[in-house]
Amino acid sequence: MISKAGRSLYKEILNELRTKITKLPEGYKLPSQQELCENLGVSRTLIREVLVSLEREGLIIRKQGLGTFVVKKEGIVQTGLDYLRGVSTIISTSGKVPDLILNEFEEVAASPSLSKKLEIAPKDPLIKIKRVYTADGFPVIYSETYMVINRIPGGKDAIISVLKDENSKNEEIFSYLDKYFMRPIKHAIAEIEAIDADKKLANLLKIPEKKAITLLLEVHYDENNIPLLQSMDYINTSIFKLSVFRRKI
Repeated sequence: MISKAGRSLYKEILNELRTKITKLPEGYKLPSQQELCENLGVSRTLIREVLVSLEREGLIIRKQGLGTFVVKKEGIVQTGLDYLRGVSTIISTSGKVPDLILNEFEEVAASPSLSKKLEIAPKDPLIKIKRVYTADGFPVIYSETYMVINRIPGGKDAIISVLKDENSKNEEIFSYLDKYFMRPIKHAIAEIEAIDADKKLANLLKIPEKKAITLLLEVHYDENNIPLLQSMDYINTSIFKLSVFRRKI
């Protein structure tokens, strides 16, 4: 495992290789682990961890005795659930162009289920953010995010100011919390459910009504284990594929 001190270097190398790989053709053979270590000036342990992450994201495949090869899945956005990354980042690192065709927000009162998940009182104020993300123009995710107003420095006015700012319109919600409010998300607890698209979801995602989609429900916590927001991502899995890395214990 990589030490805490080496985590930033790991992210730097991961992002560098991810960017390069998205520009390479299908089947391109990457340099060996030893060559990557020498070229990038990092340890074999770090390179091994980076390659594991890239394989989980569906960008490469490692074949024992043959090497590591670039994978291209045209029309598909693929990501693992092991690490927290924003939707736009996932789409762009899959070699596609992210965009928002819906970006709305409003103040709402916490429902009983939301208050339980977010550990707040019923009817406490929340900011609800609704977004539809596209990849190369195709709708892939409809997202509803509920942010706890009273846990964000500056409260409602500060949140609304950021959401209205044209310069930050396309930023990830994770980025808002870190960049503007100094409340970075450290981890999340996720639930995954298969559902049929109702009329509303079918219209938003441009898919047939009752088509099977995936609901990814996550509660996101800060470093003190305090829940800051809940996200509900309705995913068109014909285009956006999810994977989970499972380790034997």
